[in-house]
Amino acid sequence: MSRITQFLKSYSIGDFISFGACVLAAVAICLWLGGLRGTKEPEPPTVDHIVSSETITVLMDGETVSMDMVQYLTGVLAVEMGPDFSEEALKAQAVAAYSYAKFKVVNSPGNHKGGADVCNSPAHCQGCLSKPTYYSKHGDGLAEQAAAKANWEYMENCVQQVLGYSVEYQGQVINAMYHDSSPYSTVSFESVFGYDVPYLQAVSSPELTGFEPRRQMYIFSTDELASAVSATGAQNITLTTDTATGRVSSISISDTTMSGVDFRSKTGIRSTCFSLSCSGGNVYIYTLGWGHGIGLCQRGAEVMARQGSTWQDILLHYYSGVTIAEPESN
Repeated sequence: MSRITQFLKSYSIGDFISFGACVLAAVAICLWLGGLRGTKEPEPPTVDHIVSSETITVLMDGETVSMDMVQYLTGVLAVEMGPDFSEEALKAQAVAAYSYAKFKVVNSPGNHKGGADVCNSPAHCQGCLSKPTYYSKHGDGLAEQAAAKANWEYMENCVQQVLGYSVEYQGQVINAMYHDSSPYSTVSFESVFGYDVPYLQAVSSPELTGFEPRRQMYIFSTDELASAVSATGAQNITLTTDTATGRVSSISISDTTMSGVDFRSKTGIRSTCFSLSCSGGNVYIYTLGWGHGIGLCQRGAEVMARQGSTWQDILLHYYSGVTIAEPESN
């Protein structure tokens, strides 16, 4: 009897059946694993990009263009706030920007060159970039373009979540003014422009702890400062400061007295929240915050968002006596 025959006789039929089952199982597992390796990874779900039926005419860098509201508001966020802000702060800014634009459309339609409703100058209306322009500002590299795409879609998603919501006072959309930062308190519309707007009042702004407080120093020679404010000299400078807001309400320079708002306009400094000192023929001005101080404080909105406030909370804090109106049904 050969050794092979002896070997085979040493195992029972049950042993052979078990062995065969193991082989078949191993083959099945290999085939299954091979199939997995050959299967393409599932694509991530695509985002449904909403195109608003509402459009606005924008004077953009001298050219009048019509934009759907989603692209317009995303372009506004790109300039006025940016993708580094939290989602709730961006949504609050989007609703404020929409309300501001709608106020312009309702109250002064076609009031710009070419019949545009608004312009893209932050100094006059509100800043705005088109999507191609935003991408072009990030460079041509793959990494830069990928970052631009991610940033734009993040801001666009924030817009889509609040599309059509507006801020109203007594049933009318408001002039939803906003600014970069107020270190202590916002200011009333009346304190800057001389007449009262009930929903644009001075309100407290959260301490900008852990967030850039926008400090800036300006140096003027005494002759430069005197020339800027049309004074005979730059001696005997006296400031009158509002203790509630930290902003200069009036300033006297030699024989000239003006409001802090006028002084900011004439000198080009960032804020009416400032102090100054004189040394060696120069005047040193130290500002805190940035902007006119009216309405929504963007950096205050970010602090509130980080502390858990919703976009509704933020808007209801910075605009007095208002309501949030839901989108109109089509």
